[in-house]
Amino acid sequence: DIDETSLDISQLGIHHLAGNISEWTRTVVLKEAGYEFILKGGNYILPFNETKHFDYKQSINPNVKDKTFGIRVVY
Repeated sequence: DIDETSLDISQLGIHHLAGNISEWTRTVVLKEAGYEFILKGGNYILPFNETKHFDYKQSINPNVKDKTFGIRVVY
């Protein structure tokens, strides 16, 4: 049962923040070959031990499409 795991608890004690996708951000990183955007958080394909910390991020070319990348809708 997912409610019985202790793996998905933040440093502040908040449960169930782990998601299925890494989230695109508006943060741009300049590279020699152009630019990339920052993706935050892990996803179901990346190893949990590498992505479990709230500050995990990676930079990705904005033209890359993957089923593990998405956006967070805030209203």
